Amino acid sequence: MTKLHGPSLGTTRRMVLRGAGATLFLPFLPSALPRAAWGSAPATAPVRLVVCVMPNGIYTPAWEPPSTGPDYELMGITLPVASLQSRFTIISGAQNKSLEETVANHDQAMGSLLTDYPIEGIGGAPDNGISVDQVAADAFGAFTPFRSMQLGVDNGNSIGGYNDNVSWGSGDTPYEPILDPRTAFSRMFGIEDGLSEEEIAARKAARSSILDRVTDRTSTLRTNLTASDAQKLEQYETAVRELELQIERLEGIQCEAPPEPESNPGFAEATQIMYDLMHKAFECDLTRYITFMQGPSASYQTYSHIGLTTNDHSLSHGSWYSDDDRKDRVAMQAWQMEMFTAFMQKLADTTDFDGNDVLSNTICMFTGEFGDANFHVAYGDYGVPIGIGGGENAGIVQGQHRYIGKQTHANVLLGLLQLLGVDRPEFGTHGTTAVDLTI
Repeated sequence: MTKLHGPSLGTTRRMVLRGAGATLFLPFLPSALPRAAWGSAPATAPVRLVVCVMPNGIYTPAWEPPSTGPDYELMGITLPVASLQSRFTIISGAQNKSLEETVANHDQAMGSLLTDYPIEGIGGAPDNGISVDQVAADAFGAFTPFRSMQLGVDNGNSIGGYNDNVSWGSGDTPYEPILDPRTAFSRMFGIEDGLSEEEIAARKAARSSILDRVTDRTSTLRTNLTASDAQKLEQYETAVRELELQIERLEGIQCEAPPEPESNPGFAEATQIMYDLMHKAFECDLTRYITFMQGPSASYQTYSHIGLTTNDHSLSHGSWYSDDDRKDRVAMQAWQMEMFTAFMQKLADTTDFDGNDVLSNTICMFTGEFGDANFHVAYGDYGVPIGIGGGENAGIVQGQHRYIGKQTHANVLLGLLQLLGVDRPEFGTHGTTAVDLTI
C-alpha cells in the first residue's frame, strides 16, 4: 500500500503558487478557519464523499440485479466491479420526487439529482437548493485546503444551465466543474521543482504583496458605497482572506505530486487523469468532498475509444428499443464502471491516517440522473440508479443489493450525510427519514 506520510514524502512541498493563485475565482474556495494543528494526523481518519455522475442516466435493466441481499448477481454494466463486489452495494427503488413533481427532462433531472429541489423552469436566474456535497463541505470543509472540488470531462456540447452542474452552494450558485485535467492539476499542484530557495521565497513574497495590495485597495473603496456594493466588497474581501488561509494550509502539507498532465488529452485519457487526481486529493487530504461529472446531461460524447460510433445521448434513447444500441449502451456504461472500479481499487491500495485503506474511509457514489433515459424519468419502476462503494469505517455494510422501496432518494442522501458526521434531521425537499446503510 502507498503510505500517506511515509519518509519518501518528506522532501519538497510541491503545491501552492499557480493552484492557490488561481483559486480565488473558482468554486472550491475554503470558507472557514484553518485546522488548529495541521501537521498532526487525527486519531481517526475523516470520512470522505465522492459522487460520480454518469450523463443520460444508467440503463437500469443491465444495472439492477434481479434479487436482493448479499452475493447479488452482477449485470452487464456492473461486471467490472467483480473484484470489489464485496465492497460495493447497489441501491434500487429510490425515487426523485422533485423530478416527478416538475417536468421530466435533462435540466430538471440533473439539477435536482444531489439537491432534491424541484426545478420549475430553466430560463432566467438559476433556482435550486444546496447539494449534498456542499452541506458536508459547510460542516467540515475548513479542515482541508479545498473545502470541496468539482471536476468533470466532456463539455463540448454544453448548453448551460442545470445540465452542466451537479454541485450547488445555494439556490443561485452552481459550482461549475473544472473540465481540463491540466487546469485541475495546476489548481492542486503548482510545481516549484527546479527553483532555488531564493526564487521560491521571491514568489511567496510577491504573492503576499499582491494580497496586501488587494486589501489596501478595497479599503479605499468603502466610502459612499451602496449597501449592495458594500456587501459585494465584503464578500470579495472574505474570499481574499480565505485565499490567504488556503495558501498557509497548502504550504504546511507534504505530499508527492503526480505527473503533470499533457495538454489536450483525449476523452478516455482525461477521464483517467481526473480519477487519478481525485485519488491524490484524498490521499493527500486536500479535500474530503468531490463531485465528478462524466459529462453534462444530454451529452453527445461518442465513446470511440471502445469502438462505438453512436453518441451517448442517442444510445440513451435507442437502448430501450434497439438491440444494437442496447449492446453499445451497456458496453459504454461498463467502461464507465471499469474506470470507477479502478479508482476505488487505488483507494483500497492506499493507506490512510488510521492505518486502514482510504476506500474504507471514503463513500464512493456512482449514479446518473435517469433510471429510464428514454422517457427522462427517475421514479416509478425506474428510480434513481445508485451504487455505493467503500465507507466501511463509517459503518456501511457492503456487498449487497438493497431495495429500499419507492421512497425518496433524498433519504439516501440524508443517510450519507449522517455517515459523514453531519447531524441534521432532513435534506432537500422530501428527505426526512435517513436510509440506514449500516444494517
